[in-house]
Amino acid sequence: MIHRIIRQQDVPAPLDEVWVYFATPANLNEMTPLDMNFEIIHGGQGKIFQGQLIEYRVQFMPLIKKVGWWVVIANLANAAWIFAWHYQIFALTLLLMVTLLVSLLMIYQGLETGQYSLNC
Repeated sequence: MIHRIIRQQDVPAPLDEVWVYFATPANLNEMTPLDMNFEIIHGGQGKIFQGQLIEYRVQFMPLIKKVGWWVVIANLANAAWIFAWHYQIFALTLLLMVTLLVSLLMIYQGLETGQYSLNC
């Protein structure tokens, strides 16, 4: 199954200038947030074309540091809770619900104190 995301953004510049910028794979680094350490490994030379394969490396750990480990713990506890509930392991579901509650409270506290931000 192929998923497509379609977006539109108006850029106040001539189409030729905009196309030159977006048709250059080396500019992908400028479009990617700095803390993700985007790096083209292979295939980023020249202009971009349909069907071109570009091998790149992105570092996701800074993203986890930005949202905090409590978010990761909450998501893992939520996923584990679904399986524990499905297989009727009720003692484990209670433990996972408490873990989820504590992690969500810590996230809420982080949002209140400004430690985490909802801005992307």
